[in-house]
Amino acid sequence: MGQTLAALGDTARLRVRLEQSERRLIAAARTGGATWSEVARALGLGSRQAAEQRWQRLGGDPVGGAERPGVDRLRALLAVLHNRLVRLADDDPASAPVRLAGSTLELATDAPAGALHDLAAWAVDDLGRLAPAAVPAGVRELVERVAAEVGRRAEA
Repeated sequence: MGQTLAALGDTARLRVRLEQSERRLIAAARTGGATWSEVARALGLGSRQAAEQRWQRLGGDPVGGAERPGVDRLRALLAVLHNRLVRLADDDPASAPVRLAGSTLELATDAPAGALHDLAAWAVDDLGRLAPAAVPAGVRELVERVAAEVGRRAEA
């Protein structure tokens, strides 16, 4: 059972890396002059609209602009939370949920917007397994703020 769960975790991490790679390649193709129809054919998609939707799901902006404010805000919160979790794991190396959440947030640093929100939700879930007394107040507050950002996206 443990090996199966570890393999699932590996699969999730690979998916994030593949999506990051796909996002970079689509951006490079578009920057190099490829049309959305050409991108769609390369991805095995049926239409240019499908390619644009895939790009947006990966967190890209079809016109190449900056990330949405909510994504920027969440990414900043996750960076702070990750740093706090690294210190917390140093203090209590036996805390599996803290290590797991920290690893998840490490993946989130370069994740596209869709994966970023998923990873944030997973980290919040992992940290929810800890007894409240095991989580310092500052970390608990950050977790609540991350949960609120993730919740905003779910409502949108």
